[in-house]
Amino acid sequence: MFIPKQIYLPEDMDKALKELAKKEDRTVPDLVREILSKELNIIYIKARKVIVNCSLCGEEIEVTIFPNKRYIGGHYFGKVTDEKFEYWECSRCFKK
Repeated sequence: MFIPKQIYLPEDMDKALKELAKKEDRTVPDLVREILSKELNIIYIKARKVIVNCSLCGEEIEVTIFPNKRYIGGHYFGKVTDEKFEYWECSRCFKK
């Protein structure tokens, strides 16, 4: 799923949201999240980002892990040696 980092709003809507946020002592992103979740039934999922190293070439890989255990970035093969080591590959090594 693509989640945009920035959403551009029409100028009048942007101004109205800023005024409302100031009035309610909140931030515009918080108001937008609340409106979207109520009106469009969108659920925001908190994810965590971790940096892992490719087990073959050592390249750093940024991985986003979601609560449902899905991830974006890198290729995970599981834990190795009594679960003390996780085996990850970058996309370049995975394609070889």
